[in-house]
Amino acid sequence: MAHGSLEEKAELIFNLYDFDKSKYISRDELTILMTNSLCALRSMEMKPPPDQAEIERKTEEFFSASDVDGNERITLDEFTSYIKTDRDVI
Repeated sequence: MAHGSLEEKAELIFNLYDFDKSKYISRDELTILMTNSLCALRSMEMKPPPDQAEIERKTEEFFSASDVDGNERITLDEFTSYIKTDRDVI
C-alpha cells in the first residue's frame, strides 16, 4: 500500500474506521480515527499524546471541513476530497 494512490489509501483508512460498515464515518468514528492518528504522530515525534481538548478540536475541524452536505456523516467521496486538500493530512 506504500505505493498506492492517495485515493486507495483514503479508501483503506475510511473502511478501517467505518466500524458499522454504514458507508459513512460518524463523528464518533472520526474521533477514534483522530485519536489514533494524533497519538501515533506524537509518539513518532517523541512527544506526549494529545489531550482530549485537542482531539475534540481536530475532530471538529476535520468533520466541519469534510462534511460538505452537512448531514452529520462523511462519505468516502467527502473523506477523499478533504484529504486531497489538507496539507497536514498529505
